[in-house]
Amino acid sequence: GLHFDIPMAEQEEIFDRYNSDRKVIDGVTNLLEEIHSLGIRAAVISNNAMSGEGLQLAIDRWIPENKMEFCLTSADILLTKPDKSIFLCAANYAHVNPENCWYCGDGKIPDVDGAKNAGMTPVLLDTESSLPFEMRTEVGRGEYLTVNSWIVLKDYIKKL
Repeated sequence: GLHFDIPMAEQEEIFDRYNSDRKVIDGVTNLLEEIHSLGIRAAVISNNAMSGEGLQLAIDRWIPENKMEFCLTSADILLTKPDKSIFLCAANYAHVNPENCWYCGDGKIPDVDGAKNAGMTPVLLDTESSLPFEMRTEVGRGEYLTVNSWIVLKDYIKKL
């Protein structure tokens, strides 16, 4: 029976603002600027409990110049990464083939495995890696790109 004067997505963003310890990872703003300047589209797929609309509001507050096309969260479709369906849903929403997508994340199981199972190219952010850039191959996981910072990925993309 509670009623609020502000939309649910704004309520989510306010709750997140005061109950989350998230912060912008070094280099992500530069990466987003570079991919945008190259005409590369960007979106978010997240296991966040917020709606995509609420997460977009939070990202817009953290990185006002982000230019994300959309955010898709587990709360939107009731599936979590690594289920390939959330990745396929995002590709479908963007009207692109999964094979033409890169998915960048910081978790092997949710991000690398999920993207790979959906047919996307996975990129793992491994800040603990001593190598700035590495192609890794693992039994049962296959090949994927690893970078130790978003700046390394930005520079790699710029060279392509």
